[in-house]
Amino acid sequence: ERSGATSVIPPRRNRKNMRPYDKGIYKTRNLVERFFQKIKNFRRIATRYERLSRNDMAMLQLVATVIWIKELRTPPSYLDCRNASGNDSVKRFQVYATR
Repeated sequence: ERSGATSVIPPRRNRKNMRPYDKGIYKTRNLVERFFQKIKNFRRIATRYERLSRNDMAMLQLVATVIWIKELRTPPSYLDCRNASGNDSVKRFQVYATR
């Protein structure tokens, strides 16, 4: 709080006095934290091999591009298709990426 940052961590569900928090900011924070975790999976970034800041930034951009391409190429694992009769039985079909 001294730095001007606000806490966006949600309170525990069993608290008697629930303190308010912004769910939108929390989702964004969680997304950023997961992205940094993905970046740290690349050894060259995690150990900071680059000595110059411009090279370090170039490697970060390259890693971010690789992560982005992987996310685009990953298809959803299953697609739900309800049958024409309208009942709740669900057929599952495997979805594969087309090349």
